[in-house]
Amino acid sequence: MQKVYKDADFGEFKYDERMEWYLGQINFAAAEVDVCLSAEDEESFNKSLTTLHDLFGQLSEIDISAKDFATAELLDEKNSTWQAEGESDITPEEFKERISLESIVIGSGETVEFFYDDDSLFFDHAILLTRHQDGSWVSAEVAD
Repeated sequence: MQKVYKDADFGEFKYDERMEWYLGQINFAAAEVDVCLSAEDEESFNKSLTTLHDLFGQLSEIDISAKDFATAELLDEKNSTWQAEGESDITPEEFKERISLESIVIGSGETVEFFYDDDSLFFDHAILLTRHQDGSWVSAEVAD
């Protein structure tokens, strides 16, 4: 695999030989979002890059859907388990406003992983949302 891949839309992706990924960044919602693309072989890389291009055009809608899904799946856990001493329950609106897309991992399988910054909701753990290629959400979890 080449050391650097230059995409006309997203710029440079650098190859990480140890992880067999191309790593790059995209601009979304006035922030840099890290992107990892599978590069086990040329076919998996091309598939991952195509998926990124497909997702990018829908990323605003996906972000809204992701925040809705994360809220539905994790808000009760946040309010019952992950509260600092004296902290009040947060509303669904507060939850959605506080989380932000941090990175996207597009592997060679049928799912895409979206990592969200938790703004200390879960004591600085990431929120991992897994989405099937068909657009359905698979899981939401607090990740280390």
